[in-house]
Amino acid sequence: MKRRHLFGAMGMMGVSALLLMMAVLSESARDQEPWLKLSPTHAEHHYGEWRSQSGGWALPGWQRFVIERDPPSSVGPVLVDQRHARKQGLFSDLSLTEVRYNRMHGLGGMRRLLQEQGHEFSLEDAELTASRLGGASLLFINLPSGDGPGFSHAEVVAIESFVHAGGGLVLLTDHSNAYFHAEMLAPLMQRFGLELPPVTACDKKFGHTMSPKTTTWLVSHVSQEHPVVRGVSRIAVMTAGAVVPKNEPIDWSVLASTSSSGWQDHWHPYRKAKSAGFTGNMSQDSDEPNEAVPILVAAEIGKGRVVVLGDQNAWGSIFIGLEDNAQLAVNAFAWAAGKTPGSIEAPAVEIVSGDEYACGTVSPKGYHSLFVAAARKGIEHGLRHSCRADPGSEAAARIWLPQRPPTPNELALGQRHVVLVNGENAAELSERLELRPQATHALEGPGHTAPGGQEVWLIDEPAWLQNQTLGRERESMRDANGQLKSEMARVFRVLDWAYGSP
Repeated sequence: MKRRHLFGAMGMMGVSALLLMMAVLSESARDQEPWLKLSPTHAEHHYGEWRSQSGGWALPGWQRFVIERDPPSSVGPVLVDQRHARKQGLFSDLSLTEVRYNRMHGLGGMRRLLQEQGHEFSLEDAELTASRLGGASLLFINLPSGDGPGFSHAEVVAIESFVHAGGGLVLLTDHSNAYFHAEMLAPLMQRFGLELPPVTACDKKFGHTMSPKTTTWLVSHVSQEHPVVRGVSRIAVMTAGAVVPKNEPIDWSVLASTSSSGWQDHWHPYRKAKSAGFTGNMSQDSDEPNEAVPILVAAEIGKGRVVVLGDQNAWGSIFIGLEDNAQLAVNAFAWAAGKTPGSIEAPAVEIVSGDEYACGTVSPKGYHSLFVAAARKGIEHGLRHSCRADPGSEAAARIWLPQRPPTPNELALGQRHVVLVNGENAAELSERLELRPQATHALEGPGHTAPGGQEVWLIDEPAWLQNQTLGRERESMRDANGQLKSEMARVFRVLDWAYGSP
């Protein structure tokens, strides 16, 4: 009797295994079409032999079976894809002398911010399978690049299964087909009902660009209600790409876009003589109509959540200080992971620029290099920096650019203020703010005290803080000539004072 019972149990197990195999194989027959495309000539030109999107007979039933036994967890780690994404990583960071692009715009600042929120990161450089994704809270894909392998069919199915089972996905893309990310992501985007066209999101409406001359460094005004943009009113991007929902079969929410005066600036390697860096010609042509170009989307897919932002630099060590980009990062990762975002520490130094966003303007009379210097010093001091069109409510110190002088009430919002004014208006502004002169300031020039006791440093010749004096953002103290090094040292002294150092 015992032997007969044993054989019966084994028979039932065999039948169950056979049924599972039949279910898996029957579904895979519909999904096993490989994605193989001819190598694009521009990819071969840059990377030699193109690593095509190939490999693997994906078995969706098996992927789901594995995920169900180790499901996504909100307390699990953030799995960071380092197999396909190799640009501006989580441990790339800014410093006083660092001028390499991939480190200046790396995501080190974002990583520290998210670690303060309780996120733990697990780096993954192997193929993304259901067994590797299991137990994670979300998958972070940070702009794939064509110098790495493409996504296999099996990886796409594994990611889709992970999201449907309750996992999160946060994906950063960029303008046009930079680094050939759009080609690499095409199979995954098809599954999620998104399109990444080879375009740059452009705009020309005042208050939506960082200077009257730029069309690609933009500020998106957020009006939607969604957990990802809670507490977020403006998002600043540096040459973003379009993220276009097809709405089939997934209902995507467009959370940020250009104004209705925006357009999709098409990149084509042969059509436009001025095309460079995959950005097109940055001007509006007759075949580029006005439209609100989406740059940030989110959707609930199955039990999971997906966020796609069309600009990697928005969360880089410099731009994460612009407007509400830091709050957006905190919200996006928390929502995708199924968590509640915590509060973030107020910036120690906030540059107030006005709607012209002079801290994002690279013209000679702009203040972008000052803003980059503030980011460098913030990292050195272990404190946050920011730049806003109008002041926030909690920064300890503020630097007011000439385009946006403070009001008397606004001086009460911080402890220290550096106010840049035109020389002919300095006395008038001092009187309007009811400032009392101090003895000679510890650094240089006259100091003042506001009625509430705040320290105010008026600089009535602001040209030495402008780009024309400080050079471009990638000028280095280490390599600068004597005059430039001296000017940089003066600016660092101003910033040290603003950050609270004597």
